[in-house]
Amino acid sequence: VYCPEDRLETIVTEATASLTPLTLQVTGLSYTKEFLKTGFIAFAPSDRLVQLSNNVRDHLQMPMEYDLDLHLSLIYKDIPLDQKRMVMLRFIVSIATVTFDTVKIMTPSEQRWDDVLSWTEIYRQTLNR
Repeated sequence: VYCPEDRLETIVTEATASLTPLTLQVTGLSYTKEFLKTGFIAFAPSDRLVQLSNNVRDHLQMPMEYDLDLHLSLIYKDIPLDQKRMVMLRFIVSIATVTFDTVKIMTPSEQRWDDVLSWTEIYRQTLNR
């Protein structure tokens, strides 16, 4: 979610207060023409994550329409689609699940949003075990 929310940290803290780590089922590897989804691990839908996303969105001052597309980005690179395909063919995923135990809010650099290494962590919440 990208938005100028004054209460975003509070909203996320409240939404995750009773949340335990989330284990997601891996469905495969993929890539898109989008910069922020250059190459990624795709996950099966998760009712718990949909509920968390909806809970946060319902408390935002300026909620955005957002399709929750569960994935873990592996690469951020502006390259042609055929090169992305070749890069992703080199990956082998030998795991069936990935468990996430932390929620972070990151903000992009004011100068270059596409420089993900310059993004700043503004909030971190470890989920209850």
